[in-house]
Amino acid sequence: MRIGFAVWFLAHGVAHLPGFLVSWQLRDFSGLPFHTTVLGDSVDIGTVGIRLIGVGWLLAAVAFAVLAAATILRVEWWHEGGLRRPGLFADALSWAGRVRGSASPLISR
Repeated sequence: MRIGFAVWFLAHGVAHLPGFLVSWQLRDFSGLPFHTTVLGDSVDIGTVGIRLIGVGWLLAAVAFAVLAAATILRVEWWHEGGLRRPGLFADALSWAGRVRGSASPLISR
C-alpha cells in the first residue's frame, strides 16, 4: 500500500510539470496551450504572472516528489502531507472548468 501511495504521489508530481513547462514556454502540449489568463480565462495576468503560476506548478511537482520519497522512507509526517493537496491552488487558478485528476499529458502520450 505504501509503495502504491509513493508511486501515485510521484506520478501526480510529474503531472504538474507540464504546467511549468508550458507557462515558461519550454515545451508545447496540444491539450495545454500557452495562455496568460486564469480563473476560467476571465483574468489576464500577463507573461510574468503566468510564469509565477508556473513556479507554483514546479513547486507542487517537487512537493509531491518529496512526499513520495517520505512515503518510501516511512517518514512520520507523510500521512498529513498526503491528505493535503499541494497543487490545489495552481489547479484552481489555471485549470478552472477542466477535468482535474487525469493523467499527465506526459504520461498519456
